[in-house]
Amino acid sequence: MIVLAPENTGKLCNRWQGPGTLVKVKSPHSYLVDLGGGNIRHLHTNKMRQFVARIQGCGVIAEADVDFGRIVVLEVNNTVSDEFELPSRRLEAEVVQHLEPQQRSELLSLLDEFSDCFADKPGRCDVVTHRIVTIPDFVSKQMCPYRVLEILRAEVNKQIKDLLDEGLIRPSRGPVASPIVCVAKKDGGVRIACDYRYLNKYTVSDEFPMATVNETLAQIGASKYLSTFDAKSGYHQREQDRWLSKVSKVKYESLI
Repeated sequence: MIVLAPENTGKLCNRWQGPGTLVKVKSPHSYLVDLGGGNIRHLHTNKMRQFVARIQGCGVIAEADVDFGRIVVLEVNNTVSDEFELPSRRLEAEVVQHLEPQQRSELLSLLDEFSDCFADKPGRCDVVTHRIVTIPDFVSKQMCPYRVLEILRAEVNKQIKDLLDEGLIRPSRGPVASPIVCVAKKDGGVRIACDYRYLNKYTVSDEFPMATVNETLAQIGASKYLSTFDAKSGYHQREQDRWLSKVSKVKYESLI
């Protein structure tokens, strides 16, 4: 088993350590665990977890184990689709040149283990659902579409087709429509945005207090590694609110 115990760096820095050996049962919910080297801890069951050996990122258990319930063995297709390339293969070598060989190997293995999180196509998350609440003065309005430059039309049509193929938008006949805006990227590409200024003017805002900067810095000041995540795209609204998100010219609404 592994246990959640403080590191040598400080009592407030806890991490899972082990594997350890159960030495003695002190009570129905507390045990003495030997972590090796004479390090014996008296721990509650809340800070203990069954140890599962991992080989190349996979959890490995014995056939006789019963703690995991009935184990169903699935046939594995070892062939990799030509349309999907592992993140470690897409990553340019220069990006990880500053790392040690062992660190580089661990990073690439981690990226491949969670390859679905590093895919080019956007995934789906239903943790947060955005509501569009309008004030009583709101009147449905079809805004006139903006002109799309001919030089950008092919890319705009391609992005719309991709959104349709991925199931992120669908055709709409709702009474509300907002124009699309083509935003030039630094790399020379184009991003499709929606001009929702009319809708926003009649939308009830969700007000949240700003985080205290000093408190945030105090929380991360002692951290060794900091990670930042940037979502590729965001489409968050309820089924009842989708009719408000239609865009003019292309007449599609967001699906998620």
